[in-house]
Amino acid sequence: MGRYAKNYTEQQILNIVKSYLIDGKSYRKIERELLNKPVTSKVYGYIAMDILKGFGIYADKKGILKDLDFERELLTYESLISKIKYLRENEKRFKEEEKEKYTIIIENTVTEIKTEITQRIGQDKLRKAVLNNYNNKCAICGLSHTDLLNCSHIVPWSMDESNRLNPENAICLCAMHDRLFDRGYFSLDENYDIVFSDKADAEIKKMFSNTTFRQPKQAKPNIEFLKIHYEEICNKK
Repeated sequence: MGRYAKNYTEQQILNIVKSYLIDGKSYRKIERELLNKPVTSKVYGYIAMDILKGFGIYADKKGILKDLDFERELLTYESLISKIKYLRENEKRFKEEEKEKYTIIIENTVTEIKTEITQRIGQDKLRKAVLNNYNNKCAICGLSHTDLLNCSHIVPWSMDESNRLNPENAICLCAMHDRLFDRGYFSLDENYDIVFSDKADAEIKKMFSNTTFRQPKQAKPNIEFLKIHYEEICNKK
């Protein structure tokens, strides 16, 4: 339990561990506030560190229990030891959760993290379904390299949450045509003919020479969605 632990009561040790794991206090702050150690002490910070290391608690664990659901003031020495055991057994999960916080760029709330994960999984399934619906070919140029094909939303993801995973709101396009469609250089009319916006100059239009929209096996693009795309994206100033 560390060489310094024998000099302190069970309650003092409990308070040290609580302050580190739950409150996220530093070794020095713990000693100053709980052990009344002067700043000039030669072992300033080392006592708390030694006691915590005796429990297998190192610097990467500071504040790691702060978000767990339990009554802090009702913790006993035995129950806190149990929490520490839980911490050790679930160390891998804690590390994965920490990694997730930094890899998922969203608002910092648990519910939104779960929502984002669900949406990303759903989007992956939608992509597979849409590519299959278009025979794994770009609906404009026919490119069949699947690593260059995108599931292109007609009404953008951010504009209509209810139709994010609607196959009628998606078209299989290659990377180039996906970018042009997303930036509003072209769209499709009610007959699925290619129509251009004012920003499409002769150079852009030339890229569509001898091309027509290749209709899918089913779930054709929704006409109302296409109208929104032309009005909101293609005509956006």
